[in-house]
Amino acid sequence: SMTFNAVSAIGDFRAFNGNTDALTFTGTFALSGGTFTAGNQTVTHTGAITISSGAYTASPGSTAMNGNFTHTAGGTFGHNNGSITLGGTGGITWDVATTEELNNFTINNTSNSTITVATGDTLNVNGTLTLTDGEIVTGTIAAKGAVVSIGAGFGLANNASGTLLVNGAGVQTVSITPQTTATFEVVDQLTINNTD
Repeated sequence: SMTFNAVSAIGDFRAFNGNTDALTFTGTFALSGGTFTAGNQTVTHTGAITISSGAYTASPGSTAMNGNFTHTAGGTFGHNNGSITLGGTGGITWDVATTEELNNFTINNTSNSTITVATGDTLNVNGTLTLTDGEIVTGTIAAKGAVVSIGAGFGLANNASGTLLVNGAGVQTVSITPQTTATFEVVDQLTINNTD
């Protein structure tokens, strides 16, 4: 496995084609040019990720993101049909240029920590959406895949404006485990817009 501390100009690498060694980035990861292409390994980001130029291609396996994610300017983010998990124990903010396309997406932000998708932004989840632990405060998570799983530790923060939108093109299965706390409600801003 390889561990990198704060990476402030991955563009200097020009191309980083990972193999099967696990990659861990422990500080801020700022892509300002060039390309980052993960191989079929586990990639972990414990700090913030900023993409302002260049191309980030996620692992086709598993990528853990435990800090803020900003992709509002240039550059591209490719999910590579992999799985992304938001984890950690503090609040996380995702700020994108209106929409970001994801494949499998899991939110498991422990201790009921908040996930803020910038107001007006939408995270489109085209694969499986698993919401295990945490709270959505603002923005929209659009579940377009066949399976949506909402755990007992997940919900929308009280008086929040965040929305969980279920709007896939085919048949979708939504499973909701009953809440174990009264501090948030999962169905306050649940919108189902599917004709199947």
